Amino acid sequence: MLVVSKTRIADGCALVGICTFTVAALLPGQPFLATAFYGCVLAWLPRLILLRGAVSMAIFRSGLLPLFATLLLWLALTSLISETPLAGLNYLRRHHLRALVVAVIAADVLRDLQRLRWFCGFLTCLAFALCGLETVEISRILQKQAAWVLTYGSNSVREYGPGIVFCLPFMLILALQTKPTDRHRAWLVLGLLYAALMIALTGSRGAWAAAFCGVAIVAIIASLRGKWKVLFAFVPIIAIFAALAQTPLGSQMIQRGITLGFNATDRITTTWGPGYEMVANRPVLGHGTGPERFHTEFRQLRPSRPWWLLAESIGPHSMYLEVAFAGGLPALLLLLVTLARALTLAHRACREARGVNLSDAHSVDTSLIACALLASLVSSYLVFGFVESLLWEPLGILLGVIVACNAVTNQELPITAPRTG
Repeated sequence: MLVVSKTRIADGCALVGICTFTVAALLPGQPFLATAFYGCVLAWLPRLILLRGAVSMAIFRSGLLPLFATLLLWLALTSLISETPLAGLNYLRRHHLRALVVAVIAADVLRDLQRLRWFCGFLTCLAFALCGLETVEISRILQKQAAWVLTYGSNSVREYGPGIVFCLPFMLILALQTKPTDRHRAWLVLGLLYAALMIALTGSRGAWAAAFCGVAIVAIIASLRGKWKVLFAFVPIIAIFAALAQTPLGSQMIQRGITLGFNATDRITTTWGPGYEMVANRPVLGHGTGPERFHTEFRQLRPSRPWWLLAESIGPHSMYLEVAFAGGLPALLLLLVTLARALTLAHRACREARGVNLSDAHSVDTSLIACALLASLVSSYLVFGFVESLLWEPLGILLGVIVACNAVTNQELPITAPRTG
């Protein structure tokens, strides 16, 4: 009994560590990310010690984490031969390597249905918290009588978009799992409306498109499983945008966003166009990792490129362009293969969990969780990541949870501490 209790305490500590790191990764500005990372690793160590270092090879057998590691290794090699190797390697260590380590920890700790459920519930609570913090930030701006800032997109408000979009599918599947008579469902529905309003107020076109895609994926998959009423989730979301468009502030914000959304000329001529040209200069080995390397290359080429509209670089504004610039087309190919593998695993977990036994709570839970993971990955990194340079740490969390969910779906038993005589 003593061994079992120690194991539960170790598992609980590791879960708290992952949750703390997730908060740090999704908060705007990532104020305590380094501390949260080291705390996450330290919280995982007791579990690792009790298991005598026996991390399941199933974590790596799926192929997803080895692919991710290969991508990071290639970026490290291209950074090593770049003009600023130390800066590139330091940036990789502070962001990409953390993402890989946390992916391994999440894949190991969350290979248990109860902990997986708990983590998804935590992401729902985190979505509420992020919406509340955004509300406080908007109130602060309005108190300064600077409403016009919101019309043109306040960076301090826009930064809440990626975190809310990341968590939104988990809030939706939790609402699907609760019974219609459960009083918590009403709060979850109100929370979804609140999140939709906060995403609208970010003024971020990428956040709007990503959130719509995330909700659409959950709604379509759930309707195919007989929960067709979830399709009505689009009605209040559209109603919120329509009501917001009737206000003086909202009408200007939404009109501007929709106008720019159907016209990509500004992105092509200001950020993507120069980025494509810089990638074409070194298509195989790239220029090295880090935003500063992008800005430096931009400044060096700007005098000979009069057709570039911006005098100073504002970054690639696309995760894919960022990777292609850093490691060339091979790095971009590795990223696409990694994301494709992640989508395959999430879809397989969603399909196979459904095929086990629909009356079994295990299969229903894992099916919906896999559905949320699929929606979060598509909305955050296939849609949002196409138009913004998103952070790598949340991607590491998603990849690790996808591996864990796939293991739960395959009914792989989690490793337990060895019994001592």
